[in-house]
Amino acid sequence: MPNEKRPGIQVNVGKMKTAALLGLAMGLFLTATLAARGNGASGNEPTEAVHSLARMASMLPSQGLETAVRFFQQKSAQAAPKLEPASFIDASLEMLDLAAETSGKKASLEVAGGRQISFTLRPELQKEAEKVFQQYRPHEAAFVAIDPRTGEILALAGYANGKLAPHRALQATGPAASVYKVITGAALVEAKGVSAAKEVCYHGGGSGVAKSHLIHDPDRDHTCHSLAQAMGRSANVVFARLAFNLLTRNEMKAFAERFGFNQVLPFEWPVEVSRVDVPENRVEFARMAAGFYHSTLSPFHGAMLAAAVANEGRMMRPGIISRVTESDGTITWERQPELYLEPIAPETARTLTEMMQRTVSEGTARKYFSRRTPGLKNVTVAGKTGSLSDTRDGVRLHYSWFVGFAPADDPKIAFASLVVNDPNWTVKGPVVARRVLDRFFEAPAAPPARRTASR
Repeated sequence: MPNEKRPGIQVNVGKMKTAALLGLAMGLFLTATLAARGNGASGNEPTEAVHSLARMASMLPSQGLETAVRFFQQKSAQAAPKLEPASFIDASLEMLDLAAETSGKKASLEVAGGRQISFTLRPELQKEAEKVFQQYRPHEAAFVAIDPRTGEILALAGYANGKLAPHRALQATGPAASVYKVITGAALVEAKGVSAAKEVCYHGGGSGVAKSHLIHDPDRDHTCHSLAQAMGRSANVVFARLAFNLLTRNEMKAFAERFGFNQVLPFEWPVEVSRVDVPENRVEFARMAAGFYHSTLSPFHGAMLAAAVANEGRMMRPGIISRVTESDGTITWERQPELYLEPIAPETARTLTEMMQRTVSEGTARKYFSRRTPGLKNVTVAGKTGSLSDTRDGVRLHYSWFVGFAPADDPKIAFASLVVNDPNWTVKGPVVARRVLDRFFEAPAAPPARRTASR
């Protein structure tokens, strides 16, 4: 019976069931919402299971528990065969080493059960970077190359403790140094309308930025650079003074995070978060804007920054596995290009490209590219160097960066090269990049990239 009467108490069973279903629905909805927020905070998209929970919750009040449960079971069964690439790799990156040994143009590896894992790696680029590391044997080093149009990782190499160590490319243990000028430049151009031709006359700043450098002094400001020239020559005071006068702390932090700082980057292996801590002190803020500390960067992230500029402001989701094929030939999983972040407008990206070309044509990387090797004979490279010393575990270390992309007018490869030298110097970041780029462009042209995700 719908109503059961007892002395002093009247119970409506139908209403109780409805209330129970509504309570269960609310619980499922909250679970789905919290899971979605958790994924969003970590930089990931909500999973299919989260969406299914929310849909199940919406069905409960109107269609009943059995229908909702059946729906969830059906969705779970459908989701079961869908494979994520991360489930096929090991945490030690040993697979990466094995895949790089593949002969020919395509890196692949057969695992248990005859399953074939195809990687996006270009083995010849991976081997070239490792060859340079083993030739010079620096304290630490890493090189990452990415197709800016698709996010496909073309090389991921590292060196530490006297041996190859690809995981070093995923670590953000050192300063971003003057690579951070790319972020400052983006903020100045996009948020404040500063043009590449904007000229600043200044004094000092060769090895640091003092408070006196930030104040216009007609009697001492005899060196003048446009913003484009300042990027190419890594003129610290130009960036420090413009940021000091034009940018707020919140604007700087916002642009850094638009480029992926302070967040987990999506990848098959965990990537250490690149950090930025924008100082409240205005002088220290200016120093930070020029690349003096307060920011860390992984080589992996450095390549993504360069790729975003190369791809007209669009940062594609990075990935290193292209396809998973079962022993019977069935393709279980296949990578598709996907937009991850859109930190800057295309116009800003083009301005940064113009500025970054100055680094190679007349700036801090000119001497490394002045003698054109066969592969780079007709290739224009855009990039940004970074150079900064720091002390780690009592050892004085010097970080040498070069991030960029080529060809500048039609980018097919973006990269980040980092070399960490102890007091016994061996090689700098631009040397590694030049060697790998030469190898990339002397090889036959790669097949056309898949169409990228729309805006």
